[in-house]
Amino acid sequence: MDRNTLWRLGTALPLVLSCIGLADCSGTNDTTTAALPPTAIAVKRYTALGQPDAGFSGGAVATKIDPSEFEYALAAALQSGKIIAAGHSVLAGQGVMALVRYNTDGSLDTGFGSSGTVRTAIRSVNAVATAVVVQPGATPADDKILVAGSTFDPSTGTTGIVLARYTANGTLDATFAGGFVNAAIGPGTSVDNASLALQGDGSIVVAGATTAGDFVLRRYDSNGVLDPNFGTNGAVTTHVGPSAMGPAIALQSGKIVAAGASGSFASPPLNGVLVRYNTNGTLDLTFGGGTGMVFTDTVPSSNNFANAVAVQTPGDKIVVAGHAFVDFAADTSDIIVLRYNANGTPDTSQVIQEEPRRASNVGDPANCDPARSVDRQVTTNRTMFTPIRCRSVVSAIGQAWSTTSPPSARRNGV
Repeated sequence: MDRNTLWRLGTALPLVLSCIGLADCSGTNDTTTAALPPTAIAVKRYTALGQPDAGFSGGAVATKIDPSEFEYALAAALQSGKIIAAGHSVLAGQGVMALVRYNTDGSLDTGFGSSGTVRTAIRSVNAVATAVVVQPGATPADDKILVAGSTFDPSTGTTGIVLARYTANGTLDATFAGGFVNAAIGPGTSVDNASLALQGDGSIVVAGATTAGDFVLRRYDSNGVLDPNFGTNGAVTTHVGPSAMGPAIALQSGKIVAAGASGSFASPPLNGVLVRYNTNGTLDLTFGGGTGMVFTDTVPSSNNFANAVAVQTPGDKIVVAGHAFVDFAADTSDIIVLRYNANGTPDTSQVIQEEPRRASNVGDPANCDPARSVDRQVTTNRTMFTPIRCRSVVSAIGQAWSTTSPPSARRNGV
């Protein structure tokens, strides 16, 4: 399982799914293995019933910008019915952000960028686009495209967050700080993630994480200038553990919710963490029992992390998705979905059905039920697991939910 693919796999939207790092988006691909090379930026579209949409170029499209390079998509957005996929390509040996726009039938939109594609290099660092949001204009021609990406300087081991804005036709918007803003945030890796949220007043919040254990949020105004009313000079740093992995962010009645991970793959366990901020960037101490943070160890002593978050209304409930039982040696993981009440406590309001999980030997077809491995959903109290491939290694079901207040060493660094 490629760690880049696994950690960043968290972007989905109705009827559109970005295929991560795959040149072939057919049904023969599973979700934990990518054959390399070749790769391409690829998109699938499904009907409301979950079937491939034949009206979208047969259900899937793949675009290779540079036949010799490693390319993939990590995020998607809708723009007046058209579909924007955002991810990674390479120019002159440097990793760059890549955008591809498709028409409603799956054909490339040749009025966007260069024959439907755009690549943006960030000087002196490698970059990858990991989030995309369309900022609606008075007319579709006035739309702006916001893209957040993660940068990495291999010479210093420093990660950063880049925020770019494009016009509707794919050119960089010069009125937005010349087209993009980029800021180093601390030590990191080449597979870090950045996320993006657009606030009602036009302000833009981006988030990332460092291997020093910090979540980092920055807020810009509509011109690409840091907002001095947010945190310290426009930035907030929150320490969540010995290491951290990039949070997804969502807006909850004006507040900012960040869902990511505390810990690292190198030194498990890796646990999910949920942090809520007030509008001005301070920790919301009404959340998480007075700490502003909720740590969730869904499966003790194993790697579990969040990489997607949404707010469900009415009720402002927080839905978090990610991975559990992550085992790189065995090439397995499960999908996990959790729901919290508005104040960060586990949502116990629903009746949960439990189904025993039977063990399967990795790679042994005799112990693998393909139909059930695809279709079943296993719930343990307030946590839902969905095995994503037949080779998933399973363990006994028990009390899998444990939320704790952060230890004294985990303190906010705002």
